[in-house]
Amino acid sequence: MCKRALSIVLCGFFCAFFSLGTPVRAAVFDLGELSACKRIYACGNSAAYFYGYTGTTLISSRISGDCLTSRVNVSGAIYAVTHSGRFTYALFAVSNTDYGVIRLNADSGDYSVFDIHSDCEIDPQSIAASENGIFLLSLNGIYRGVTGFDLNGSKYRSYSLPRGCERLFSNGSSAYAIAGNGELYRLGRSNAVYCAKTTYDANISDAGEGYIYSDGQLISHSAYGILYGEFIQKR
Repeated sequence: MCKRALSIVLCGFFCAFFSLGTPVRAAVFDLGELSACKRIYACGNSAAYFYGYTGTTLISSRISGDCLTSRVNVSGAIYAVTHSGRFTYALFAVSNTDYGVIRLNADSGDYSVFDIHSDCEIDPQSIAASENGIFLLSLNGIYRGVTGFDLNGSKYRSYSLPRGCERLFSNGSSAYAIAGNGELYRLGRSNAVYCAKTTYDANISDAGEGYIYSDGQLISHSAYGILYGEFIQKR
């Protein structure tokens, strides 16, 4: 997201409609605190969320009628961030080999910080989250795997994907992984469910809950296919 667009103009459309037109009210919110971030991320469901990090600080803003910006500072460098549901997450270094996670409620500003208890080496390039779990890349073989942790940082499952895992991301309140062969999987507590086919190096952006945009294609998680305009090609 371009840093120049830090003052966001949101238009709220009201339910009352009149024969002379539809009343529109605009509100301007200052998101200037995010200007320090190297990159700014955005997603939305019942509210609009903007988040990013700089050095050891996680910054998250929620816009829904008003604007709430929250900051959390930790002692180690932040490597990756994601947003799932109402929560913004950040993976940060505790030591050279150990990591911790920030879980920030973007609606209230409340947060928790916990250590990751892993029995294998963690690759900190990527993080995903669901309603009750954190997912990280693990280095335990030729290919990178995925390890799931509960919200106390305890490991509960390892996942093996075809040709390993290229990266993780969150959408809505679910966590997803792109396998080395380009297949997209939704990560659950007990298994990884195939969703669609893309490419391992796809440039992915959030396109609303249940959808991602990748290289000119709108990919549906639930329809098991790729959406071209109004048509779905089943995989």
